[in-house]
Amino acid sequence: MLCVRDNAIQPDSSENMLRVQQAGAVIMPAIPSFYHQPKTIDDLVAQYVYRVLAQMALPQEQMYRWEGQAKAKAREV
Repeated sequence: MLCVRDNAIQPDSSENMLRVQQAGAVIMPAIPSFYHQPKTIDDLVAQYVYRVLAQMALPQEQMYRWEGQAKAKAREV
């Protein structure tokens, strides 16, 4: 797995990521999620780490999982 920053990607970096992906790696940009309504930077970091570990097939009980728009709206009522 390759976790990359979300920034301007140079042609060399793009080519290298393509090679890594073709070799079988998963490329996972370090993009925070906001659907779980984080309150602190630590909440953002923890959720990203949980997603990385889940991508590696390690169980993450504390990870927030998106249940869809309908369930999210039902919780708001």
